[in-house]
Amino acid sequence: MSRIITSILVFLALFFPRITFAAEKLNLYISDIPGQTMRDRDNPGMALALIRKITHRANRDLHEIFLPWSRAIVEMQKDENGMIAPFTRTHTREDNYQWIGELYELEFGFVSLDQSINDKEVAKNLNIVGVWRGSSMEEELIQDGFQNLHALVNDKQIIELFERQRFDAWYGSLIELRAKFKGRKRIGERSIVFGPPVRKHPVWLASSSHMDSNTVNQLRAAMESLRSEGIIDEILRSYGQIISDR
Repeated sequence: MSRIITSILVFLALFFPRITFAAEKLNLYISDIPGQTMRDRDNPGMALALIRKITHRANRDLHEIFLPWSRAIVEMQKDENGMIAPFTRTHTREDNYQWIGELYELEFGFVSLDQSINDKEVAKNLNIVGVWRGSSMEEELIQDGFQNLHALVNDKQIIELFERQRFDAWYGSLIELRAKFKGRKRIGERSIVFGPPVRKHPVWLASSSHMDSNTVNQLRAAMESLRSEGIIDEILRSYGQIISDR
């Protein structure tokens, strides 16, 4: 009897080597980003809410790992079950990740004090512009010729550094910035001003280059089924996202 059982186990191992793979957890590397990925069970942000739905539809367990953004990128790249979001698809990143699917489109712009920063050329002439270190926003501004950047590892310092007049404007996702300054109109005697969008581009759910292709395809299929049923748009609308016609 034991020989029969052993033979069956060997057969399964040879011909169905990934039969237990579905039990493996997927590790989502994220930072605490207002409005997108937050440590809040009831209000996780629209990116995390979407990814929870996607992995549930794919019948996969999800482990959420909150880290500083630069470290999240490094750790995810080493993890064959690692994913990251919200992630911008850039030329320098293209070949280093697997791009599971587009989550939504974000608007990027400047927040400043007293005056609206309406375009990048104006921002280039400021003394200092703050940006999140290791982010696609920092990469974008460097490529656009900015030489006045002050990059932060921890963007929770934004208000403090505005108060200390360490920079003149901050560049980032406008939905994130509005969430960060929610309920606050002034810093000291100065008004908080959000400029218009200066760029729009999609953000993605991406995985490490080592992730099994079957898992990537499983997640893509789950995302597409949720999109076709209108569930993705429903979640985005619940967070105030305007849905454009596809």
